[in-house]
Amino acid sequence: MVKLKKFLAILFSAVIIMCSVIPASASGEAYGKFFLKDIVINGVQVVNYNLQYPFFIYDDLMYMPLTPDMGDLMGFGYEMDWERNVLKLWKKEASIVNIRDNRFKNDANDVYAWAEDSVLVTMLEPGEIASASSGVFGAIAGSNAAGRQVDLGGKPVIMVGGILYLPLRTMADNAMGWDLHFDPNLGICISTHEETPAASFFPSAQAGFNKGLADYINQRNKNVSVSRSQELVFLFKRAAMMNNLDTKLLLAVAQKESNFRTDARNRSGATGLMQIMPKTAAAMGVTTDRLLDAKTSIDKGAEYIRTQLNRYDDNVGLALSAYNQGSGNVSRGTFSRGYAESVNNIMAGIDDYLVNGGYGTTDSE
Repeated sequence: MVKLKKFLAILFSAVIIMCSVIPASASGEAYGKFFLKDIVINGVQVVNYNLQYPFFIYDDLMYMPLTPDMGDLMGFGYEMDWERNVLKLWKKEASIVNIRDNRFKNDANDVYAWAEDSVLVTMLEPGEIASASSGVFGAIAGSNAAGRQVDLGGKPVIMVGGILYLPLRTMADNAMGWDLHFDPNLGICISTHEETPAASFFPSAQAGFNKGLADYINQRNKNVSVSRSQELVFLFKRAAMMNNLDTKLLLAVAQKESNFRTDARNRSGATGLMQIMPKTAAAMGVTTDRLLDAKTSIDKGAEYIRTQLNRYDDNVGLALSAYNQGSGNVSRGTFSRGYAESVNNIMAGIDDYLVNGGYGTTDSE
């Protein structure tokens, strides 16, 4: 009886220990951070904010969408068997070199989704895929085709608006055999071609330019970390592209206004990285508190500069003066050109920094 009690006590302790080390289920609401940096697939840049379902970071891993465009671009098919909770993947020939509808489709915001850890992911071999096509997804030979189980490394499948997401690393290593190359000043390069390293598609000039801008921000404000400087570069580049502006112009305005401080406020109420006045922000549908977010401040600052450029026939000097002193003063001629000259001098300084540092002054040099 004593031995039995000891055995039960040991067994109970073992159960407690086991329960304490088994991770909790990953199923539930998921928060994905939008991937701001570049995505280069087989040498072609895929703009993440041109995707209806963009790449994002969840639990420190990049997740990629399973969509017809991605399948046709990267050479994979997929089918979700909801009855059995099985996601089936297979290889196929790529049929496009870039996404079909290449225009802005999202505002680069983070993603709220659902993580599901109960989905079984399998990789089908050629013999398990029907030779006849059935719509865009292809047909699976037999509803019970099991394929090879794909190890997700304990990570869940993510669902966003009915679209399934898998970790890119899992797709690369455990399913498709792709090669990946990451650089913090560029983003991710992906090769889906066997025997072709992803690094061979690395655009070194573009990465060098990005690094130069990030180093410049970090040198001007040591409180902005290297990783944060890199992130800011992509925020500036995106806002510049969306508003047809020079990225270096936005950096120069941010330096002049706040020296790249996201929490900057002045006595007149101007707030954030780009020092936008509350009245101006309200006219653009943004609260003052939201201006403390770097992305919001940069986006709205770029939008306001573009508005002034349109107002003054792309005269940068007048547009910058209006940004600083108001369009009323510029239209009446009661303004100083000192602010615009200062911003232009900063832009020249950025160019000098890039040239002297060997970074290159444009993305393509």
